[in-house]
Amino acid sequence: MGINSLGREIRLAAQLGEDPLLGAEWHPPLDNLSRYFVRTAASYGRSNLDVFDGRGDRLVEFCVSEFRLDQSMVREFGACGEARLGNSYRTGDVELATGTSDFSDFNYETAQISGCIAVDRLDNCIFPTGG
Repeated sequence: MGINSLGREIRLAAQLGEDPLLGAEWHPPLDNLSRYFVRTAASYGRSNLDVFDGRGDRLVEFCVSEFRLDQSMVREFGACGEARLGNSYRTGDVELATGTSDFSDFNYETAQISGCIAVDRLDNCIFPTGG
């Protein structure tokens, strides 16, 4: 949904079930043509991570709780592509849910910087017939 004259967007997400998640994204354009914008996203979720042996039998199941924060600066080039530079931060807890393991529960924290240049050569992004 656009929340001002420049077309700022807020996206909210909720996921229920085995892997619940809550998240939000904010996209404020920095110019009237929406060529430049900043993307900020935050989410918190839980998921299960299974470890299998060579025969495909599950040995253990871990429960992973994670908070994630992403920020990036984006320059769009019309419908042709974009350039993006950003950073990401994650922190989480890993707990043994079922089975026995030599690994004890632990916490983690990671950060990264990334860049991307994407080019879209499709003739139509909704119903492409070539590209």
